[in-house]
Amino acid sequence: MLQLLGCTVIVLGIWIRIDPESINLSHSNTAFRQFLDESTHYGYQSVAAYILIAVGVVVMVIGLLGCCGALRHSQCMLITVSSPRCNC
Repeated sequence: MLQLLGCTVIVLGIWIRIDPESINLSHSNTAFRQFLDESTHYGYQSVAAYILIAVGVVVMVIGLLGCCGALRHSQCMLITVSSPRCNC
């Protein structure tokens, strides 16, 4: 499930990077429209797209480590994956 989330975030980041004009501005207010126009001008959308891609890769790697740790019964991998979360 975590790999699917990571893949979705990566695809979203790639989509924003390749086609930034596809963001629909017809229902947005003027302040948000102005922010998006300025962000396109200064390249903030590219930075946001790269951040989304990086976060997606990290999420997919964590999911892969968890999956491999569960299959191999590797306590080290499972502790690495579960340490950032609360085990309540």
